[in-house]
Amino acid sequence: MRILPSLSAAAVVLCVGSSTASPVDWRCTRSLAAFTERRSFTQYTGFECGAGFYAPPFGLPVYPGHCGDMSHSPGLTFVDWIHGVSESCDDHDEGFMGPYDREWDGCTIDSPFPPLQTSESLRWIGGVNWNWSAWPAELYDGYYSDYQLAALNGATVYMREASSQLGDLDTCSFIQEFNWISWGSFPVGAFISYGDPFNAAGPLQVRAGGRGDYSCAPLGDMCRPQYCSDLIVNVVLNCDPVQPSYCGDGVCDADETLDSCSADCWLYVY
Repeated sequence: MRILPSLSAAAVVLCVGSSTASPVDWRCTRSLAAFTERRSFTQYTGFECGAGFYAPPFGLPVYPGHCGDMSHSPGLTFVDWIHGVSESCDDHDEGFMGPYDREWDGCTIDSPFPPLQTSESLRWIGGVNWNWSAWPAELYDGYYSDYQLAALNGATVYMREASSQLGDLDTCSFIQEFNWISWGSFPVGAFISYGDPFNAAGPLQVRAGGRGDYSCAPLGDMCRPQYCSDLIVNVVLNCDPVQPSYCGDGVCDADETLDSCSADCWLYVY
């Protein structure tokens, strides 16, 4: 009878361990975008009725009119996000685009018509705020484990108490601010569009998107009229596998010191 060679228990453990895939760590870069699709003012406006006096001969505004307005062109005006989702100083941003050649009527207090102004079309918000605390905590710029990324596939994460503020920019340093608007903590769906979290052979991408319901700021007056808007957000993680660290890779890792790896850590002072 032929006797087959047998494996020791230690050898069996070794074989099993060698067939297990090594963990994969990822470095992900986050991209952000935000949009509005439905926008309105619901009250009569007086924040763009012009300055109280214009000095000749060039008609320069000298002192404020209604609502502290120092505008040189009463009536139509751009209105922009100034805090929250965007904190840019772009007076012609279309993130809250109006119905009158992209502008809003900021002086309807004497109008015989109803106060409602509406604008509906998908518009990108410029200068999106990367440091906005409302972005989902699970979707960040940095390092992820394979299990973290796998858990995002088909997951629902949440915006965190999303709120923002509109304003009318006379100049970057002189802004007529309106009341804040809140969309709350609305859901954002995530999925892996390509790549395998457990396979370091190529890149990986996570995409996520959600919509905050059409909501309104509190009722105000002609200087801070009520406005309403929805909010659409998109988040993309572009991820690359992190190569195992070693002495000589040019990075002074947490387990390396000047003594143990001077090639990587010679610039660091301990």
